[in-house]
Amino acid sequence: MFKTLVIENFIDAETRFKINEFCKLHHWKLINKSTPDVNYMSWVRILENESEYADMIKHMVEIETNLKLKTVRLKINGQTHGQCGVMHTDIHETNTKENLTLILFMNDFWNPVWGGHLLVVEDNKTHSYIPEVCKAVILDSSLPHVGLEPTKWCESMRITWAQQFEILGE
Repeated sequence: MFKTLVIENFIDAETRFKINEFCKLHHWKLINKSTPDVNYMSWVRILENESEYADMIKHMVEIETNLKLKTVRLKINGQTHGQCGVMHTDIHETNTKENLTLILFMNDFWNPVWGGHLLVVEDNKTHSYIPEVCKAVILDSSLPHVGLEPTKWCESMRITWAQQFEILGE
């Protein structure tokens, strides 16, 4: 099983700005659910799996992990106060191979008191990651994880680039 990898400053500020501008071409929709059985939703921008930025990020993850990858899902997640996530995995009935999930924090600024932590359960321990600017968390898609909602003190949306990969080999 792939061990969770955390990379500070995975992308630089200029690249983050360009990706955020690219993402603005896609409208926010209030249709995102962590699992099909929950009744509450958060914001999402569905993106094509193939784009200049998806390919660039896939290549960067391949370098960091020494794995050959194929993008199988790509979206931008958005949460505001009151939009709780639910613990879930990114493995679905159609997955027959090992997968990795990249969660890249895309906000211009994040104050830790705003909450919005990413929780990942690995080796029977819960790990908490503050959504710091340009931080990437790469995890085995079968690991339970959840993006927590921002606190009432946060006046902006917690935004993540979520890209899932099928592992093709080493």
